[in-house]
Amino acid sequence: MSTKTKKTKKPTTPHDRGYKTLFSNPVILRQLFETCVDEPWVQELDFSSLEYLNTEHVDKRLTASQNDMLFQIRFRNNPALLLVILEFQSTTDRFMALRVLHYLCSVYLSFIKMKKQKKQKVKTLPPVFPIVLYNGKRPWKAPLEISELIHLPKNKNIDSLNADESCESLDIFGSLKAYTPSFKYLCIDEGRIDPAVLEEKKNLISALFFMERTRIDGIKLDMQKFSTYVGNYLDNDENRAATQQLMELLEILLGCNILEGDEIIEGKIQTGKDVSTMLEKTIQEIRRREREIGEARGEARGEARGEHEQKVKTARKLLAKGYPPKEVAEIVELDEKEVHKLLH
Repeated sequence: MSTKTKKTKKPTTPHDRGYKTLFSNPVILRQLFETCVDEPWVQELDFSSLEYLNTEHVDKRLTASQNDMLFQIRFRNNPALLLVILEFQSTTDRFMALRVLHYLCSVYLSFIKMKKQKKQKVKTLPPVFPIVLYNGKRPWKAPLEISELIHLPKNKNIDSLNADESCESLDIFGSLKAYTPSFKYLCIDEGRIDPAVLEEKKNLISALFFMERTRIDGIKLDMQKFSTYVGNYLDNDENRAATQQLMELLEILLGCNILEGDEIIEGKIQTGKDVSTMLEKTIQEIRRREREIGEARGEARGEARGEHEQKVKTARKLLAKGYPPKEVAEIVELDEKEVHKLLH
């Protein structure tokens, strides 16, 4: 008797979860379209009708990535529906076009099934717009069209023609192109977007991409520019909610707290200057932590290097300053269980 192995989903990172939370906000998704999608129909989209669809309910047979997002949105003054597939990638995948197409087919099959369950006739399918949002270090080089992944047989060399063969016989495989799938996706490569475009928009997407570029290239984040962009979106509840989510993602990237609760949503942070002041305090705190960690590592590996008692002493100091046990264990090179015991 054979047994089936249950597939487990790859766990998401805090960064991935922060991205999904951020892009579930209509303000952020609208700005992504306005900043990076140069298509005339973008102006016709009604983002107030945006609805996030749970990918786990698309098809039970579909092993969707934790980084997939599916939306439906309507056009202004038009009953037509558009499906938007948004996929987050930090590494290049040569067969991305195939992956997205497989996902799209599953979405369409689920769409038909849903309509039939509601006793509704289905004669056509809604258009789809697939986006891959890439934040990796290297430029995205994977094919954008699935036809580029399909190899057609080569035609005969004209020099090999027999006397009774005509030139028309050279293109015997050409008609196969008509049966080759036609499908493409849009890749938004964050690190390669023209900074002038982001500077022109001065929106939250601009702030996000500047922030991500800093993470990728290791350059210093221009806090003044970032604060200015964020400060432009503190004027109403909808914008403040999106800004709050962006700042929470920044907290994940920096690995420290910036906000004290829902400060932006509650209107306690009202201007770009307020944001700048808040970030400056955060940077000072990061530098202080870096000094403490450096000193702690120096103590643990200094004259008493290799001595367990010194590592324990250093660990107690860090715990007293509020450092989490897991981080302390990594800094002083002790077992995490032993560090936990020091708390008691």
